[in-house]
Amino acid sequence: MPVLIFQHIPLGTEETNYKDQASINLYTEIKKSADVVKGIFCGHIHEITLSYLDGLKEDGSISNVKIPQYTGGGAHHNDVMKITVQ
Repeated sequence: MPVLIFQHIPLGTEETNYKDQASINLYTEIKKSADVVKGIFCGHIHEITLSYLDGLKEDGSISNVKIPQYTGGGAHHNDVMKITVQ
């Protein structure tokens, strides 16, 4: 079953706070689930961007699977998105 993640602040940016252990654990688990996480959708920076997070293997090494992360400009910038999962 594909997983889509919607959140405010993009993962892996300087603005993301990974100082507490719960946040670090969540970020790691998302990257270890790269085979089912089909996209991360966020805002916060008010720019339209596409970046990729490196997936992780169970041993913590980088896998060849990338997780796309879409950052939208926001509805106030007429940035409306349709998401289709195939």
